[in-house]
Amino acid sequence: MVSHVSGKNLQAHLSYATFYSPEEGPYVETYLSINPNSIRYEETDDGKFKGAVEITLIFKQGEKISAFDKYVLNSPVLEDTAEISKQFIDLKRFVLPKGEYDFTISIADQNSSREPYIASEKVSLNFAEDRIQFSDIQMVDNYNKTENQNILTKSGYDLIPYPSNFYPENKNDIIFYSELYNTEKLLGDGSRFLLKFYLQSAHTRQPLQDYVKIRRMESKPVHTIFHKFNMSEIPSGNYNLVLEVFNENNEMIANKKAFIQRSNPSVAVESINLADVDASRSFAAKYADKEELVEYIKGLKPLASRTEKTFIDSKIQELEIETLQRFFFSFWSERNALNPEKEWKEYKQNLAIANNEFKSMVKEGYETDRGEIFLRYGPPNAVMRSYNEPHAYPYEIWKYYQTGKYRDSKFVFYTHDMVTNDFELVHSTVPGEVNNRKWQFIVFDRNKTAGGVDDGQINIDNIWGTRGEYFEDPY
Repeated sequence: MVSHVSGKNLQAHLSYATFYSPEEGPYVETYLSINPNSIRYEETDDGKFKGAVEITLIFKQGEKISAFDKYVLNSPVLEDTAEISKQFIDLKRFVLPKGEYDFTISIADQNSSREPYIASEKVSLNFAEDRIQFSDIQMVDNYNKTENQNILTKSGYDLIPYPSNFYPENKNDIIFYSELYNTEKLLGDGSRFLLKFYLQSAHTRQPLQDYVKIRRMESKPVHTIFHKFNMSEIPSGNYNLVLEVFNENNEMIANKKAFIQRSNPSVAVESINLADVDASRSFAAKYADKEELVEYIKGLKPLASRTEKTFIDSKIQELEIETLQRFFFSFWSERNALNPEKEWKEYKQNLAIANNEFKSMVKEGYETDRGEIFLRYGPPNAVMRSYNEPHAYPYEIWKYYQTGKYRDSKFVFYTHDMVTNDFELVHSTVPGEVNNRKWQFIVFDRNKTAGGVDDGQINIDNIWGTRGEYFEDPY
């Protein structure tokens, strides 16, 4: 589980991983990183600055509390708030009986009067003795040889957790740790098997060349998998980290997968090869009107990978209709190999809605920011529209309970006028989307009441007529 927390001005990443210890039984580790720029700092008696976040972690089964911890996570003491840079990270470990748990975390900035952020997640601790299985996959930021045993120690190393699954351009190494259980018990003492781990495209499910590792292993009670892939040559996109175990008959007997998002705009993507795609008997062949098909293909950009966008942005008007049909069929086959037409028809319905509701004076609906987000994530669970605040441009806040792996996601759109119907995305809490923690300077600066973007401070609550609280609860 990876959850991006962005509430009450506090930003954090939370994840957890479950493991099994032969001595203690099942346990869960929670990993939390706090964005140091998203909390408030108070001056100490000696003229320095310190931030503090109160964390509450609760594991429950029904109404019964199975584990509980409440503590304060302090930032490093700073000489000056201009020194703020690195995220500060926390790890907690809870030994729990096998079973299902409701996990709740509360995060509150102690130097802010705003309400704490509360998030909940289901945690399963169902390690079985009658099957070979992996622990969860723990993402690691960096590691060091252990000198003194501590809570970060695994297999002789201190593993600093990486609680996000988003890897920006400056984060080139993906380091991961996992454990494999019960091979000795179920395969027999001294038995051999294959361990395979690799990166694959989340769209095509195809392993990436040069990112596949195979190890011949011998059975024992617990195996550790600790590896680093360098992703500097991997282009932007969605990927899976996959772990698999094969017995001597080459049968897969265990697997585990973790989702990864990569942003790496400096790396060029490969061109699409459609030579082996036969669309002549597919649903794509029904679209014989070239202009219609070109327009439909343009409407796929909100879902398209970087490679597919490159194709769409090329001179597709000059291509033969058969080539367009092959691309169209290939696009939907990669997303639903069993029923690509069904996948397209569902998307087509949303495409019609986007073009109807979000079309501007110069853009089709799918080309606008609202249309793109609508097509990528579906209809929002809640929308707050504010078009007449005296000191704000017209704006909308969309809230999603879930966007892929992320919970409680929000998008802020604004426009300088209502005539064009073209709202620009100015901020989102979803990694990989537009992120601007100073979005309020832009939206609430219509009459320059809130100060400029470089002022460094804004108090929306003091601006008459402003409804900035809707970002926290936009219902």
